[in-house]
Amino acid sequence: LDCHAGRVIESQRVESETPSDYPCLNPRFVGHPNRFAYSAALDESFQQESELSNQAMPEFNAVLKHDLQTGKLVAKHQLDT
Repeated sequence: LDCHAGRVIESQRVESETPSDYPCLNPRFVGHPNRFAYSAALDESFQQESELSNQAMPEFNAVLKHDLQTGKLVAKHQLDT
């Protein structure tokens, strides 16, 4: 990010078969080249619902680790819910 100009200098999209959101880097390495990024995975039962009410809230039940060099998902850590 270029904070002075208020724009993104570089961005990378990670492809995964598992829908996820809230991507982030390890905060200790922000501003440095990073090999891995992390995101929260949607609960599979929520993904399979064909009709969702407007009140339905997604549940995130796993943390995904993405390899930015290969573009592959390298780990999935299931959370206790």
